[in-house]
Amino acid sequence: QLHWTVQALALQYLTKKFTGSEKIKAQKTKGLTKRLIGFEVLGRQIPREGYEIFLKGRLAGKVTSGGMSPTLKKNIGLAYVESTEPVTEGLEIQIRNEKIPCLIVKGPFFTSESLKRFKSLKV
Repeated sequence: QLHWTVQALALQYLTKKFTGSEKIKAQKTKGLTKRLIGFEVLGRQIPREGYEIFLKGRLAGKVTSGGMSPTLKKNIGLAYVESTEPVTEGLEIQIRNEKIPCLIVKGPFFTSESLKRFKSLKV
């Protein structure tokens, strides 16, 4: 999934054998099946690692990290979702047997205002 980091050398490396080369070739030909998405919980519940994520009603993945953002004052998280197409809506997180709607957020999770607040905090 991270072959874009060496995009200039990607074609050159796809002809060589190294650890993980077969998986990279398969991903290149078949495309990615998982997408890392950022989300904001539309409620007071806090997302935690391992909580299930549903996309348009079907189980699609799990939360990799989540919590309350002190600078944004929102509950946010990251999750890998099984999807071959871009994920834009219909995301829910299951917390204590209840499905909570989530807003899909493009990273990074900070705004210029939250960054200003963070810099003004005295540690």
